[in-house]
Amino acid sequence: MSLDMLAKLKKRANNFFIQIEDVSITELSYSHKFNTAAELKQVRQQRAAEAKHRVDQAAQEKKSIVIRAQGEAASAELIGKAMNPAYLELKRVQAAVNIAEILSKSSNRAFIDADTLLLNISGPLANKFMDLGETKPKAIPK
Repeated sequence: MSLDMLAKLKKRANNFFIQIEDVSITELSYSHKFNTAAELKQVRQQRAAEAKHRVDQAAQEKKSIVIRAQGEAASAELIGKAMNPAYLELKRVQAAVNIAEILSKSSNRAFIDADTLLLNISGPLANKFMDLGETKPKAIPK
């Protein structure tokens, strides 16, 4: 803009034998209408950027949900493959140990039987894992 002004001023000043070397614009003001239009344009650009950010964020959230669901599906599939009587019995024993630890730390008295503690030792799987004389589980037959 200043180069254009310099060229026009040089051309006009040459008619009066004046040489202009440089032009410096020190104060520039625009009309109220122009300023309002510029502000509106900036506001619209900011809103568009915010909308784009929200769309990108929603896309990332969607991708995260899909990845999480795929991981959970793979986990469920692996757990399903691992589900066999021995695994279920191991989980029952772990739950019983957890319950027994909680009850042993309690100051209250609790009377429970083997079924309540999830240790139904007379159940169908009990014969596979324990002898009456032993207290430790046997190796799991394959």
